[in-house]
Amino acid sequence: IEVAIEGYSTGTRNADVALSWNNGTSITAPFQTTTMPTTTTASEATVILGGPANTWGRTWSSAEFANGSFAVRVEGTSGGGSTLYIDQLQVKVYYTVADTTPPTTTASPAGGTYGAAQNVTLSCSDTGGTGCANTYYCTGAACTPTTPYGGAIAISSSTDLRFYSSDNAGNNETVKTESYVIDTTAPTVVISSPASNPTGTSPIPVTFTFSKSVNGFVVGDITVGNGVAGNFAGSGNTYTADITPTTNGAVTVDVAAGVAQDGAGNVNTAATQFSITYDTANPQVTTNGVNSVPDTGDGILSEGETATVGITQLLVTFSKDMNVTAAGDEVTNVANYLLLSEGAVAGFQTASCAVVKTGTGVDPGDTQVTITSVTYNSGTFTATLDLASALPNGIYRLYACGTATLRDLAGNALGGGVDFIRNFQVQLA
Repeated sequence: IEVAIEGYSTGTRNADVALSWNNGTSITAPFQTTTMPTTTTASEATVILGGPANTWGRTWSSAEFANGSFAVRVEGTSGGGSTLYIDQLQVKVYYTVADTTPPTTTASPAGGTYGAAQNVTLSCSDTGGTGCANTYYCTGAACTPTTPYGGAIAISSSTDLRFYSSDNAGNNETVKTESYVIDTTAPTVVISSPASNPTGTSPIPVTFTFSKSVNGFVVGDITVGNGVAGNFAGSGNTYTADITPTTNGAVTVDVAAGVAQDGAGNVNTAATQFSITYDTANPQVTTNGVNSVPDTGDGILSEGETATVGITQLLVTFSKDMNVTAAGDEVTNVANYLLLSEGAVAGFQTASCAVVKTGTGVDPGDTQVTITSVTYNSGTFTATLDLASALPNGIYRLYACGTATLRDLAGNALGGGVDFIRNFQVQLA
């Protein structure tokens, strides 16, 4: 505490100055001025008592400087009848604000996802405070920091780093948590398509599924053999593209290693090549592709041929493998074949075998011969049509239905949607 007295003495009289913290009931030991100017011309000077480090013999609290509590008592010393003149008196109180603000600790690098082990340093700052005293840390979810920090902390696997610091005033920082994910696993990618193989669909939809979320994957990272990639979209771990084939044949799709990376910086491994056959060629019944059981003698039931055996089965051989699963269009569906016997009116009256599926029915001028079942040999592409009994003498027409519709594995219609027709006769001896 510093007291400044401005005044003068007409003789040897000085001032005794004491301070009170309870409005004069108690006082400090007085300080006495010894340098008050002596003059008769009323010249003045300022004398300083105390100072920034002088507590006047006691410890003070902030409440003791309130109005009604703090007081300054000034008394003149003996001075042979001289007079002490005080023009003004100033009091300056020096104080230190208590440090109640905790320090701040930061981790470097901060929590996040990394592709390699990290060495984490902790830095404490207590700007304007009493200074950092200690930093403590621990690793693990919800752990309590008790280990004194002494240098870089090795983080080699995914974990939480928890830490705090205290300052020299005893303030403790709230515990902080930084979460580290150490991921060294490279993302993989699988290429797939909902299209059947072979397929007649163009463009062919393709999906690229990564084992984890990646970035940096673009359409230019897709390598296509016999086609072009377009309509690219996606994010995270799933992307799609449309592959437009250039021509019939094998279409291949590849994704090389290192074209995309995960959040930890791990780059992808190469995908297993995706291959699909693009096929828009319509299946046909092969030349010499109709035969009978029993055989007519030459292995072929030719157009217009007269058979002299009681036929119980008809065999139809296709130019390519036919569909056995598509409901309604499968090669083993008896409704995809029609066998007619000519009626009283010359010539067949039924326009096409589509009538079997549409429900229109066979023309009354023709007689439908029942086909009881159909089996299929995918090795020879041959369908065997079983008849209820041997065919009697008559003129017959066999339809393999392109209109109603037999399809190959790629979904292409027999004959491009046109029925195959084979006419023959049976003339038993």
